[in-house]
Amino acid sequence: MVESDEGDGYAWRVKAAPGAPRRLSMGKGSIMKLHFIQLLLIAVIVAAYPLLSVGQEAEAAMVENPEYVSWASFKPGAMAKVQMTVEAAGNTSEMLMITTLVAVTDEEAVVEMVTEVTAQGQKMVSPAQERKIPAKVAAPPDPEETPDVEMEKGEEEITVAAGTFQCEWAKTTMVQDGSTIVTTVWISPDVPGRTVKMVARTEMEGGFVTTTASELVEYKAGE
Repeated sequence: MVESDEGDGYAWRVKAAPGAPRRLSMGKGSIMKLHFIQLLLIAVIVAAYPLLSVGQEAEAAMVENPEYVSWASFKPGAMAKVQMTVEAAGNTSEMLMITTLVAVTDEEAVVEMVTEVTAQGQKMVSPAQERKIPAKVAAPPDPEETPDVEMEKGEEEITVAAGTFQCEWAKTTMVQDGSTIVTTVWISPDVPGRTVKMVARTEMEGGFVTTTASELVEYKAGE
């Protein structure tokens, strides 16, 4: 059994009978963590969208899906391994995300995702999950025209564990549900999924602050 300290509001809670698989319980800490992850994903999407988006004139308000574009130029077997570290309430959690391209057509890309989460000395490995990424999606609002989002963009060369890349970057400051999220994302077309590095700072209501950093540690272009 692994339980968070009273009042930390963050750590995973894991309960398992002897010999039984671990299951996550939805305690207060888990709910707050899920809320944080939702906000962070929104922030990353908003930050990366103007760098990835193409084909805005597609018919019926459908546009090319930036996530699909980030995988469509690669062959099956292409892989991106990203290491993420999250610090909050005095706790540090690490997540290794391995995404592999299974198939790609004109209509969709299919990827397989495996995650390994390490928190408070416990490692939890998720079974591989397959996900379909459609080639077309409904046009989202332009982040630069959203009043709650401030954005900066640029280009630079950066070095991470997987190598040195010439990247485009976007920094966004977003207010969402009482939380302020400042996110910077670096992307490169040479990398499956395109994301090379990301840093974020989230300040939630009540002064709860979380910092997140992720970077590409390994990749391959496929068959």
